[in-house]
Amino acid sequence: MANSPDPTVIFIAGEGRSGSTVLDRCIGTVEGAASFNEMHEIVHQYQRNKKRCSCGVYPQDCAFWREVLADPELAAALPELVDGFERYDGSRHTVKLLLGAYGKADRERLTRYGALTARLYRRIAEVAGVSVIVDSSKNPSRALILKRYAGLDVWCLHLVRNPVSVAESWRNGKGAMDDNLPTYTQGQTYKRWMLKNLACESLRLTMPYKRVRFEQFTAAPQAGLTEIKQWTPVLRGRSDGFASESEVDFGPFHSLQGNPDRFENGRVTIRASRARPLADSGLSWAQRNLATRYGYGA
Repeated sequence: MANSPDPTVIFIAGEGRSGSTVLDRCIGTVEGAASFNEMHEIVHQYQRNKKRCSCGVYPQDCAFWREVLADPELAAALPELVDGFERYDGSRHTVKLLLGAYGKADRERLTRYGALTARLYRRIAEVAGVSVIVDSSKNPSRALILKRYAGLDVWCLHLVRNPVSVAESWRNGKGAMDDNLPTYTQGQTYKRWMLKNLACESLRLTMPYKRVRFEQFTAAPQAGLTEIKQWTPVLRGRSDGFASESEVDFGPFHSLQGNPDRFENGRVTIRASRARPLADSGLSWAQRNLATRYGYGA
């Protein structure tokens, strides 16, 4: 285990309800890659054992996660991993992580948390038999921890979606099996959308970065995935699960946290998402300006 090679991490950053599950799973169909959705929650959800793995069983009944956590050092370090997640793994920590604005005790904890996280990702890649992991945790803090403290090769896909569409999605409850996502008002979502996306933009300072518009990707998903494969050297020339421009085969996988759509398997048709108009949307000047910069017109 100690000599297992580090996997490459394709990290999807952005605000929730921006389509990360779709993008995550499409990349996960590439040969030698595997998707796991929001990986920052893996240990937390495994210990709670209250949400089913996307394979349909509870985490501690899942053969995949049992094998991953059969590693004695990881099994013993579960409390440390949960503590690191709760201390540092959230969007509010992004600026401090970016600037390295921590005292000695926190730096030591982060170093240890990073080393354990790297071991966890190596173990996951080893058990899955892949060299590329897709992590759609979305929080830029997670990407910084993976890059700076875990020392992994991280490639950031900053996924953006029209803010009006995001707000509409957050207003509507969504649930399946044990996953019931919260709801937010339009004003709350617009504020989160702007702050999260600006924080995600800071990742370009520390790692390879590419912005992807959800609407553009869903209009031609096979072409969109090909572009991502060309951008990421480790994925170039590898086959994927697309049967046609918009049809892709999703196989069973093992995700402990994320959009309830993670339970869907088989051949899926990805339908184009249309951007909602910004006019009379209730966006502030700053929010509208950012949306315009991302290519969303009035």
